[in-house]
Amino acid sequence: MANRSCCLIQGYHMPEVMPPLLILAFVLGILGNGVALCGFCFHMKTWKPSTIYLFNLAIADFLLMICLPFRTDYYLRQRQWAFEDIACRVALFMLAMNRAGSIVFLTVVAVDRYFKVVHPHHMINTISNWTAVGIVCALWTLVILGTLYLLMENHLCVQEKVVACESFIMVSAKGWHDVMFQLEFFLPLGIILFCSFKIIWSLKQRQHLARQSRMKKPIRFIMMVAVVFIACYLPSALARLYFLWTVPSSACNPSVHVALHVTLSFTYINSMLDPLNHFLKIGEKNCCVFRDDFIAKVLPPVVGLEFVFGLLGNGLALWIFCFHLKSWKASRVFLFNLAVADFLLIICLPFLADNYVRRWDWKFGEIPCRLMLFMLAMNRQGSIIFLTVVAVDRYFRVVHPHHALNKISNRTAGIISCLLWGITIGLTVHLLNRTRLIENQGSKLCSSFSICDAFRWHDAMFLLEFFVPLGIILFCSVRIVWSLRQRQMNRHAKIKRAINFIMVVAIVFIICFLPSVAVRIHIFWLLRKAGTENCDIYRSVDLAFYITLSFTYMNSMLDPLVYYFSSPSFPNFFSTLINRCLQRKGPDESDNNRSTSVELTGDLSTTKNVPEALMANPSEPQSPSYLNPVSS
Repeated sequence: MANRSCCLIQGYHMPEVMPPLLILAFVLGILGNGVALCGFCFHMKTWKPSTIYLFNLAIADFLLMICLPFRTDYYLRQRQWAFEDIACRVALFMLAMNRAGSIVFLTVVAVDRYFKVVHPHHMINTISNWTAVGIVCALWTLVILGTLYLLMENHLCVQEKVVACESFIMVSAKGWHDVMFQLEFFLPLGIILFCSFKIIWSLKQRQHLARQSRMKKPIRFIMMVAVVFIACYLPSALARLYFLWTVPSSACNPSVHVALHVTLSFTYINSMLDPLNHFLKIGEKNCCVFRDDFIAKVLPPVVGLEFVFGLLGNGLALWIFCFHLKSWKASRVFLFNLAVADFLLIICLPFLADNYVRRWDWKFGEIPCRLMLFMLAMNRQGSIIFLTVVAVDRYFRVVHPHHALNKISNRTAGIISCLLWGITIGLTVHLLNRTRLIENQGSKLCSSFSICDAFRWHDAMFLLEFFVPLGIILFCSVRIVWSLRQRQMNRHAKIKRAINFIMVVAIVFIICFLPSVAVRIHIFWLLRKAGTENCDIYRSVDLAFYITLSFTYMNSMLDPLVYYFSSPSFPNFFSTLINRCLQRKGPDESDNNRSTSVELTGDLSTTKNVPEALMANPSEPQSPSYLNPVSS
């Protein structure tokens, strides 16, 4: 039980601010470090000391990330710890230990690079893997001993029936914990800055290296690692130092209290970004590149059709959302963002079609190439994410109609959407950070997918963005259908159509994305088995991949059907638009047409107890008056 009191500042928007930050860090960090660990465990053919250090850096970051859901739950509950004392100790110990471990191994990586660049003939560069393992074990021992005290004492504190779990108390100094917190930042900071400046200075002294464009990227990356380290850890160190300097006058000061908690969340961002260290050495060597005439003949018409129909469908959907939708709710906020993602993807297709027509000879330059690939990847992923969110939203409305998630406000839905866009951008922004043009037979190939003897972040995201949403969509779809059949609602004709539509959405998703994913997995299998020595074995699978990749854009072209069957505003709008164009229907026919629209979307007066998520409300605002048929 709690045995001490402490300052718990309530309010100040901490339950609204902290969870999104922690969720963003958790999702990106768990994916990045998880992919890095998979690469180390299953795709790393040769190990050396630098690889061992990076592997342990990924372990520390991954273990830190898996603790963040508990802190997120803690802030969502208004800083009310829902578990026992032991769980509190373990959570705080894991956070502190792996934060310190992450910093220690990031420092070791910087030192290792320093010796390899500045002192290439030093004996440290010749140590064996077993020696590196011994160094790693010694460092983990130091880290555990330095944070073990968090397991030895109670960290629960109580105030007005609120039991909190805190390693930092805002009443007085915390002794060893404060000493460790400052040491684990300032000592590594000095080492990292020294190594970074010495590496850059050494490279610039060697004129023949400094002038090479390929050396500019590592220099910028080394500087960026130091800048990100400072930006992530310095604010929390300064916030705690300010408290220690001004205590007791700053004790229970709300501003200082909130500042420490917010800046502490920044420290997790460094662990989220550390996977970039693992992908630094991946280049364009040992790649197989093909330029096939078949692609130039077949894919441009396919992509052109997807562009025309996708632009019309999603453009019209956005127009209705922006100008003719009078009432908004959470589900429509998600649908609107789905339409935005699809529209932004579709407008990139003409550039892709031009690339195919020219047989992979990009004519628009380096920066437009990066932007196009980034936009395609970001909005393909955004489209999948929001399609998944729509499925989850329907699941809760049908299977758990009284759940609190069904009552979220439009503002909360907007915040969730912004958070999802942040995650999407974070997962695809790597496409902007280096050149994507590959020289091949006098042409410049612009592609984010290459057949190279390395497992890339982009490849990992391509697989994850299919399998994770697929599992969620299938689960939600099956549960919705099963729930309706349990209630014997599937006998109603309108409900049958809704069920069929839900199943069609899942089937179309699989048809559009599974072929390209299956071909890409086959390419990985061939790479693992045969390498890139003989590129001829990849010619047919490379052609198959780009053909099936064009199917993924078809999903964005078909998504407007989701809007049509999800909101009565769309069928009502189209009905009155058609009547307005024809101008031949009388009042009776107009009424009949409106009843057809209600039948397609559902009539609550004749279908009692039907979940609102599947049946539209006939009282939904109709299309604007200027589209109503003219009476004869």
